[in-house]
Amino acid sequence: MPQVEGQSNEDYYRLLGYHYNENGEVEKQDKFLKRMSGIMRLYTAVLVTRPCRYQQNKSHPHGLKHAWHWISCILNMDPRPDICATLLYDFLEVAGSAMYSHYGRQFQKLLHLICKEYFPKIEKVTPSVSSGPVCRLQALLQKILKQGHIPPPAGLLPSDFW
Repeated sequence: MPQVEGQSNEDYYRLLGYHYNENGEVEKQDKFLKRMSGIMRLYTAVLVTRPCRYQQNKSHPHGLKHAWHWISCILNMDPRPDICATLLYDFLEVAGSAMYSHYGRQFQKLLHLICKEYFPKIEKVTPSVSSGPVCRLQALLQKILKQGHIPPPAGLLPSDFW
């Protein structure tokens, strides 16, 4: 979101999700990215969970359709340095396998769009000093394209767990 005229820096950064300490100092970028990464991984894990056996006939209130909605929303935004690469990396790592198997060819097209159109936009807005998230995302995209699939995330419970 762009900063609105007359909006203080503190209000703007709070709107973006940054925390302030008791001295009024904004949260460091690495801590912010780590916190947002954890939130994204948790939310994405919820999106890909399967309902337990006794709720098989109920629809998932936050299923893969919400995952598709999230990724399409972020791809329709202009990327911001660090945060977009971080969140996209976490999303693909946790939900990519489920999205790939559920949406098949359509998800492959989306991955192609990320590689050819969105990733160059991320590179363009990211200063070379803070290219860690961009490098991680690039490595993950190359791995996905090379292998032709996305492995399930580490720690995924087996389908017969319940």
